[in-house]
Amino acid sequence: MSIHDCRIHRDAAGKTIMRHEFHAISGWCLWGCGSRNDGRIISIKSGRVISPGRTYTLEELTRLRAWIEQQSAAA
Repeated sequence: MSIHDCRIHRDAAGKTIMRHEFHAISGWCLWGCGSRNDGRIISIKSGRVISPGRTYTLEELTRLRAWIEQQSAAA
């Protein structure tokens, strides 16, 4: 099984493990397996972080905060 395989999402026969399908905004797998598109993986049962995923740069965090503020002001 690779990092792209979702341990919960299977084909109709339940034989083949399918790929993750990620939510466009949150980035979490739609099948509830605990994987996010940035590489973060959590245990669904305990909430324990299995893999923290990538680290964002200061520029990315600044851009994300500006986008969140813009979305809040528009609402």
